[in-house]
Amino acid sequence: MMKVTKKQLIFTAAQHLFSEKGYNDTSLQLIAEAVGTTRSNILYHYESKGHLFEIVLKQWEEQWYKSWHVIRDTITKPSEQLMAYFKAFIYEDLRHPLRKALDEYLLEINGQKEERERWVASDRAAFELILRNGMMQGVFRINPAAIRVQVDVLVGFIYGVSDTMENKTEAELLAAVNFFLKMYLLTITTGFSEEVNR
Repeated sequence: MMKVTKKQLIFTAAQHLFSEKGYNDTSLQLIAEAVGTTRSNILYHYESKGHLFEIVLKQWEEQWYKSWHVIRDTITKPSEQLMAYFKAFIYEDLRHPLRKALDEYLLEINGQKEERERWVASDRAAFELILRNGMMQGVFRINPAAIRVQVDVLVGFIYGVSDTMENKTEAELLAAVNFFLKMYLLTITTGFSEEVNR
């Protein structure tokens, strides 16, 4: 059996406290007390609270990528992939225990665009893959020159939901997603989006 290192204990305690209390209400002293160590010992392993939180975020991001790969590799119908992606976004992003901490962290670092842009780029790539797959299968009738516009619509929707519906119930979120996707899929499966984007 492998011995758990102090660095691992600090990470685990920080992850738990950030999830429970958010970024602002989790201090290095609180983490130190949870582990039974000192603040300076935490700073020996992690250069700052922000650095420690970024490592916690990295693990969350890796879990998200695993979920996306499962969706991509196990669901073959592009319309079902879109629905699965949106549901994963609700359950593994909006409703994730670290979500409050992430929002607080982004505000503290003056909303640095790099972090959010990295996540947006990931969502863009996923949506583009799904849409192109649907086009290749002949399911989605999208003008290839307008693919970026279609990706923008999907990204705009999920970040709009993220920014405006975070306090809604799960049922309300799912209803909004279902309504949007039904309308969106109607436009891209009937060719209406081709007409609009000419």
